[in-house]
Amino acid sequence: MAKITSGFEFVISRSHSELRNLMMLACRLRASYPPACLFLTQPLPFLFLPFLHLFPHFFPSNQLPLVSPHQLIPFTKPPFPFLLSPFGPHSPPTRSSYNAHTLSSLVLLYNTFPHNANSLTFSSPSTPTNPPVDGRNGPVSHGDAWAEEATLGQRASLDLRMHPPGLVLDPVKASDRDLYRCRVDYDSSPTRNVRIQLNVVVPPRRVHIVNEKGMDVNGVIGPYHVGVTVKLQCRAEGGEPRPSVTWWSGGTLLDDVSEDRRGDVTINTLTLHSIARHDLYRSLTCQVVNSNLSDPMTATVTLDMSFPPLTVKIMSLKDELSEDEKYKIVCESSGSRPSASITWWKNGMLMTDARKQVFQEGNITRSTLHLVPSPADNDVYISCRAENPRVPTAVIEDSAKLNVHYTPRLSLAAGLNLDMEDIKEGDDVYFECGIQANPRVYKVQWFHNGEELNHNVSAGVIQSNQSLVLQSVTRASSGDYKCTAANLHGSSESNSVQLSVKFAPLCAEGQKVVYGAGKQEELNVTCSVEAHLNPSPSGGHSTVPPKWSTSLQAGRGWWARA
Repeated sequence: MAKITSGFEFVISRSHSELRNLMMLACRLRASYPPACLFLTQPLPFLFLPFLHLFPHFFPSNQLPLVSPHQLIPFTKPPFPFLLSPFGPHSPPTRSSYNAHTLSSLVLLYNTFPHNANSLTFSSPSTPTNPPVDGRNGPVSHGDAWAEEATLGQRASLDLRMHPPGLVLDPVKASDRDLYRCRVDYDSSPTRNVRIQLNVVVPPRRVHIVNEKGMDVNGVIGPYHVGVTVKLQCRAEGGEPRPSVTWWSGGTLLDDVSEDRRGDVTINTLTLHSIARHDLYRSLTCQVVNSNLSDPMTATVTLDMSFPPLTVKIMSLKDELSEDEKYKIVCESSGSRPSASITWWKNGMLMTDARKQVFQEGNITRSTLHLVPSPADNDVYISCRAENPRVPTAVIEDSAKLNVHYTPRLSLAAGLNLDMEDIKEGDDVYFECGIQANPRVYKVQWFHNGEELNHNVSAGVIQSNQSLVLQSVTRASSGDYKCTAANLHGSSESNSVQLSVKFAPLCAEGQKVVYGAGKQEELNVTCSVEAHLNPSPSGGHSTVPPKWSTSLQAGRGWWARA
């Protein structure tokens, strides 16, 4: 008696479930003679009939139009393994797999059904063993068919038109997983039984990726900062048998250990430590497989990242700038994603009123500062600061010192210890000419009432650097004083300072000294006086009339003296 053991793994058709319709059939026969087996799928059957040519009285060739010679593989010694394959002849492995996208039903067949059988029964532990086809009163092909609708409903039927006949399950459900027995009763031969194990593979219901916050993510995720740790969970819900959950990146296996199982949910957590710039746009794929019959279920995310700027540099800044001229100063930053924000600073203060133009190309950002320097900008530091608003802690900057050339700025003042309201003859007076200039001045000149003063120690005129000293001033020293200075950029003149030297009254020069008159004639004699006296105690100024006059009588010898 031939003993046939068969193993089936079958996935429910897409038309009847969300599960993929992939099937794997494996069969190993052990018999004392070469048997023949037929596995058939509908509506596109694939036939693989080893030794069919040895049983022409069972399977006439004209009744098997789908069989081709290259599908027949002879075996001469037990055991006799065979498998169903839509791809032509194979060596005798015990398992194979293939896609069957049009698969809508499964047929379990017994291949040694002889002509003298009077009953054929397919059953499983969960279904009754009542014979669905009874041929005791005639040929089996004309017998009555019956199926247990309470268990299989109307999905089960026995197709006697096939050779050999078979049990049809259409559609297959997950609950059909069971051990099926085919029983054949003979009039004059012992009853034969064949047991076939049907395994139904149920793909996972859902595969999804969860981020650190427990939120479902897909597509592009982030942005993440350089150096952070990324944790992603891949969760596979359902699936029978329990699926394998793995992480991949570009064909490279990253993690194949599922750390957690919660009910029917299988979880694999991927941890990426200290991600770097090269991880930008890195694809991470979670792959879920619970059978080699079906394509893996996958979920993929792509990393988006934010980069701080790597470089920043002030460019096109001349070594020398001239006051009141227009200049364009360029600052360039690279390496930031998104593009860096560039700001300009002067001595640590944000230049809010500066005119700027920004240009961005890829990860390069340029900012152009329009500057009209003034003398106050000389020796001032300007800074170009680059930062990524998404990474506020990473700020870099470049600084440069401005060298502004301008004509001398002069300020003339008397010495600090002098009271310019109380300068009298014999006092020493000195002046300071304050100079701001870039470049340095090469000449300083002094002027009194528009006339240049030359250095003359004997005359009491001493010039030293930016100072002028007048020793033992006289009333002739009074007047306006100025200083001038020149550098390579030009020359300029200071403000004027008035010097008033006080002196005792005296007769003015050039007066009329001889008067003629007749006897007893009155004369009016005028005496002009020059004087600059000290201030009066009351705070006012003591003054002397510029002219004194008196009346004289001729012949009496009266005189008037100032």
